[in-house]
Amino acid sequence: MQVIDAAAHVFSRFGYHGAGMRAIAEMLGIKVASLYTYFRSKDEALEVVCRAGLEQPMTSLRLACEQETRFEERVHRFLAAHHKLIVQKSDYVSVYMNERRYLTPEATVRINAAAREMRCNFDRLFDDARAEGKMDTAIPSRMARLMLIGVLRNITQFFLEGPVADIDKLVWQSGEHFVRGLAPRPDA
Repeated sequence: MQVIDAAAHVFSRFGYHGAGMRAIAEMLGIKVASLYTYFRSKDEALEVVCRAGLEQPMTSLRLACEQETRFEERVHRFLAAHHKLIVQKSDYVSVYMNERRYLTPEATVRINAAAREMRCNFDRLFDDARAEGKMDTAIPSRMARLMLIGVLRNITQFFLEGPVADIDKLVWQSGEHFVRGLAPRPDA
């Protein structure tokens, strides 16, 4: 197990306040002093895990936009990649969603800068959808972004609370509902 994976697991299971360097070290089978060669503090470990929990979805969105040409396909590819991410790295997603509020002020600034990049990528996705005629021009990008983040949270929560009879179907249907919800209305 890698050090960052162990930190993600401990933060995910015990929360920021219940986690400690000792628990991470024990999971790795190393001494606490050895762990400090990887992280200077618990706060640094949390920042590293949160950054990974944000960077992986950013990469998924970027790849979906590069590899697909239509809005619907981009959304479905992004949601499918998110599903794969939560299957493989649910601890990272959980920590980013639930524990980032405990970041130091300095770490919050750094994570927020990365989150702004993610927002810009979402906005480009929605600008392209409007240009394709696939998104109602009256819907602000911020609203669409928050709706998509809600879809991501719902998929994550379904997975974490499990079991879901057909998670692939849930992911697909979530994407379909999201895309249809943004579509221009014929009477407009």
